[in-house]
Amino acid sequence: MHTGGTMARCLLLVILCCAFVSAYKPFQERIPNGERVPNPCSRDKSWGGVGHTNPLGGGPRNAFGRKFADEGLKWTLALCNEDSDGDGRTNGVELGDPSCTWNATRSPQFNATSHPGFKDPVDQFPYNASDETTIDCANFNTMSDKCSAALNESGVLSKDFLLPSGQRVPSQETTYRCHNVLFPSDRKYHVSAVQAQIDNLNVAHHVNLFGCVTPVALMGSSAEPYDCLMPPASCGGFFLLAMWAFGFDDVTECFPPGFPAAPPIGPGSFLWGVLQVHWNNPLRLTNQTDASGLRLYYTPHLRTHDMGTLAVGHSDFFIPPGQETVTLSGSCRFSDCVSANYNSEPIRIVSDGNHMHELGRIGKSVLYRANDTQRQFPITLAYDNPFAYDRPVLHEFDTPIVVYPGDEIDMTCTYSSTSRDVVTFSGDATRNEMCVAIFRYYPQSLSVTGSYCFTAGTIDYCNVVQFSSPSFLQSIFGSVSCNVALFSQALLSVVFSPCFISESVIHCLPQCVPLFDAIFSDGCMACNSSSRAKVEEQLGDNEMFQAYRRMRQGCTPSNYNVTCGATTPVTTDAPTKETTPSSGAKGVAKGVLGLVIGIASACLLSVFI
Repeated sequence: MHTGGTMARCLLLVILCCAFVSAYKPFQERIPNGERVPNPCSRDKSWGGVGHTNPLGGGPRNAFGRKFADEGLKWTLALCNEDSDGDGRTNGVELGDPSCTWNATRSPQFNATSHPGFKDPVDQFPYNASDETTIDCANFNTMSDKCSAALNESGVLSKDFLLPSGQRVPSQETTYRCHNVLFPSDRKYHVSAVQAQIDNLNVAHHVNLFGCVTPVALMGSSAEPYDCLMPPASCGGFFLLAMWAFGFDDVTECFPPGFPAAPPIGPGSFLWGVLQVHWNNPLRLTNQTDASGLRLYYTPHLRTHDMGTLAVGHSDFFIPPGQETVTLSGSCRFSDCVSANYNSEPIRIVSDGNHMHELGRIGKSVLYRANDTQRQFPITLAYDNPFAYDRPVLHEFDTPIVVYPGDEIDMTCTYSSTSRDVVTFSGDATRNEMCVAIFRYYPQSLSVTGSYCFTAGTIDYCNVVQFSSPSFLQSIFGSVSCNVALFSQALLSVVFSPCFISESVIHCLPQCVPLFDAIFSDGCMACNSSSRAKVEEQLGDNEMFQAYRRMRQGCTPSNYNVTCGATTPVTTDAPTKETTPSSGAKGVAKGVLGLVIGIASACLLSVFI
C-alpha cells in the first residue's frame, strides 16, 4: 500500500473541497513578487501559497508563513531582513526587495529569485525529513508528469466542460452553480485523465463533473447555468466522474493504460451530466465573474472494468460540545442485502480516503472477513492518527483489496469538541461534521451509481436497502394516485435536516416548520384519500412517523392535521426543545427513514459530499 496516489485523487477531493481557503491572492499582494515566487522543485512554475507548505495555499504554514503571520500579515523591515529558511539569503533578497523598500504602491526592485520558506537550490540543500525548510521534490512532481501516459495515449480525445463566460459570482460566501452538459454519444469511452480549467482562482473553490441518470431531455443541454445543491437535484442520481479542488495540480487524476478500471462515459453508461462549480467568496466581493470547468480526456481503448465509488460511514449523528473524545462508527455488511446491489460478486478496492471535518482527530477504516464472526482480525484499510482536515491523505493499494459477500467494512471516527460550545451536527458544511471512508472500486454497477453504505442513526444499511426493492414499494404505493416521488422528497428533507438527526433525538428548530408542513400538506396525505390511508396503514404505527407528528405539533402553537379533523389543542414547545421518542424506534421494520432512502437511494451521496 502507498499513500498520495494519483488514481483516486478526484474521489477524495469531492468531500475534502472545503478544506482549502482560496483567498490567498490578497496575501500575495502584500509581499513583493507574491504572484511570481519560483517553485523550488520546478522553477518554470510559481508557488502560489508562498506562506504554506502546499504550493496552492491552505494547510500548514511554512517558516516564512509563520513569520509573516507574526508580523500581522504585512511586509515589515523585520520580515524582509530575516532569513526564514536559513539558506543564507534574506527574505528580501529572495523576493526581489534587497533594500527592503517595497510597498504595495510600487513595483519590486527585482524579480523573485527563490522561495523564502524553503532552502534553494534544492541540489545544494538535500531533503532532510527533520528539517522543515528542505523539500522532497519527489512529492512535488506535477500531475502532468505523472500522467503523461494517460494524456498522450494513442487515440485519446478531449473536451472542455465549462461554465459560459462571464458568469457573475454572487456577493455571498457560498454559491453552487450548475450547468448541464452532454457527453460523447458515438460509443463508450473511459476517462483517462482530468485537467482543471480555472478561470478565476479568487473564487473557484472546487469543480465537480457528475454523470447523471436522468435523461437529458428533461432538462435540456442548452439550459442556462442555475443555482443548485450538492449534489445537483437535476441529476436524478449521479456518479462523480471528475473533480478539481483548490490546492491541487491542474491535472487532478489519471487512469493510464494498464490500470484495471476507469470511469465510463457514452452509451451504456452516461450520456449527459452536470458541471458544478463551487464559488467561495468570503469577502463577498461584488465584481467577480468566472467561467471555470474541467477538461476531460477520454479514450476508446477501454480498461478492463468500469470504476465505481463507494462510501462507508455514519450519516445521522451529532457531537456534544466540550468533549475531549467522542467516538462513533458506521458499518457496511456485504450480506445478502448489500451484495444484491453488486450482483453477488466480489469487488476490488483500489483506494481509500478517510474524511472528517475540523473536530476529527483519528480516522480508521477496517475490513472484517465473513468468517471472523468475533471481529478479532481486522484488516486495516486506512488509519490516520492524527487525522488532519487540511492535510488529506489518500491510501492507494498496489494490490487491490478484495471484498467478498458477507464481509464487513467499518469506519470509526474520533472527535474532540472542546473548541465548541454548541452541538455539532452531521452535514456537508465545514462547521458540520462527517464520518466517511471513500473508496474507488471495480467492477462498478450502474445500479449503485453514486453508491453509499451508511449506518443512519442506529439503522444499518441492510434495514435501509430492503426498501429499495421495487416489489416492496409497489406493495405500499402501488395503488395510490399521489406523487410518491415528491412525498419522499418531503420526508427526505426532514431526515437529513437538523430537525431529525436520528430516530432517538429530535430537535425542534424554527426552520423545521416548513419542512413538516411539506410532509403533511403533501397530496399523499390528503384527508380521506386512499393514499393517506395507505400511508397510515403502513407507517402509522411506526415510532419515527409518530415522532414526525410530535415534532410538527411542538414547532407551532396552532392546531394541525396530525389526524384529519383533529381539534385537540397542541401545547407549544420552545423552538430548541428536544423530543425523544420511545426506544421502539430502533427496531425499524417499516421505518420512514428506510423507505425514504430506498426511494431516493441514487441521490443520497449528498449526505457526505
